[in-house]
This record gives sequence, structure tokens and C-alpha cells, in this order.
Amino acid sequence: SFDRIVHYLKGRTLDELKACGPDAEWPDSKEGTLDSRAYYAAKTASDGVSRMIWGWCPVRPGEDNSDVKSGWGGALVCHELRQNNEDGTLACVAPESVKASFADACPVSEKAGEEWSGSNGNYTISDGGYVLFSRLSTRNLITFDVKAEPADKFGFSFCRGGDSEVWYSMVVNPENGNTNRKLNLEQQGPKGSGFLDGGDSYVFPNAADDTYHVTVITDNSVCVVYINDVLVYTSRLYGLARNCWSIDSYAGEVAVNNLSIRKY
Repeated sequence: SFDRIVHYLKGRTLDELKACGPDAEWPDSKEGTLDSRAYYAAKTASDGVSRMIWGWCPVRPGEDNSDVKSGWGGALVCHELRQNNEDGTLACVAPESVKASFADACPVSEKAGEEWSGSNGNYTISDGGYVLFSRLSTRNLITFDVKAEPADKFGFSFCRGGDSEVWYSMVVNPENGNTNRKLNLEQQGPKGSGFLDGGDSYVFPNAADDTYHVTVITDNSVCVVYINDVLVYTSRLYGLARNCWSIDSYAGEVAVNNLSIRKY
């Protein structure tokens, strides 16, 4: 089933664990979800200092990016698993060792766009605008910060060129009366179909300071997004490598700062 998602339960005793789950109460506001539907069969291990969790990002039949409900096998994806001291809930973050492997800095080069200003990794993007950047490498580490108010809607797109008829966008969408957010995978462009059913993340809280620290790690067609150490979203996007990409504003004016691109 495409609904397979990696969950966790939390309890100090067996009885507490039995009382936790879909028929009772989940351990956190995101139903114990650790990643997207494109991450499954996860296992964990520790080196005595850090605990890692690794699972599989499935291949898609016919390399169809819009078919988010099918697929099996695939590529290994690893996160670091952290426990919040306040309440014992869990979150996945990008492993430092993985980020450190991207040792080669790449130039940040703007190619086109609409309703934007700025340079050198710092931009202001108006409502409905975007900045299109030059082609990515095969394996990339992209980091940037977005300043966005609760009602603002922003995102970033891959497999995109100046004349593309279809591209794929990670849209960070306001939810629940703008009190939370969710990442939605959309097929955009003149021939795009819009939101891809089953391609949404779990709901996560707005940033208290309205600043979203975004980390994107890509390897060929595997794409993993981390936001503020509260969201992780794994996806399979064929055509991502060696193509252009963009940062987008769909509602409101957003500020993008500290854009960095590295490869190995």
C-alpha cells in the first residue's frame, strides 16, 4: 500500500506502548511520522554517540515522477535520529558526516526568473516570482534560509528549465489557518497536473521567528529535504540531476539568504 509510512511509538512500559498508536494516541502532533511515503523499511543502529536510521527510497515504474503511490526497492537513505529532551519525541536530521562529504563549493549562478532581486545567494522574491538557477551536479548539498510570514507560501522546484512544460515543486504550504505548514509535491508548469495525491508531508509547526532553514541533499534522482530539524521529506525525482532548479514564492514576499551549493 502507498500508505506505508515509518512511524514510531513512545512509552516507558509495555502498557504505555500498547496505549500508543492509531487506535489511541500518537506520541507527537505528526502521528509519530518520521519521513514521507517515499521512505520505508527503516532500521536503526548507534555507534554509542549518534543513532542513525536508514530506509529505502523506491524506484518508480517507468521513471514517472507523478506516480508517487507505486514503487519498490530503490536507494538507501540515512538520517540521524534525535530525541527531544523536553518530551522524548523523535525527529530526523541530516547526518553531519553526510553533509561533510560535499566538499566542493559550486558557484551560485542565476539564469532567469520573475519578480525577484538580489545576488550572491541573497534574494527577495515577490508574490508569484521565482529565481531560476544554473544546472545542478549529480550529487548536491543545497542550503538556504527563507524568511516567510505565516500566510506566505514558498517552495523550490527541480527538473526545471527556461522552456520546460513540466517541473516538480516542493511547496511549503500554510495549513490549519496558517498555524502550521506542510510540504506538498506538485507537478507544475504549462502541462503540469498540480498537487500529486499522496505526495504530501506531515504537518509541522511554523517557525517561531518566521525563518526556515532548508537543507536539500540529492544523489542522482533521490532528493531529501530537511527543514528546521522538524521536517524530513524524501522523494524520487527523475531528471533532477544536471538540470536547472528554482526557488519560488507563491504568496507573499519572501527573503532568501545564505544560499550555498556544494557537490562531491
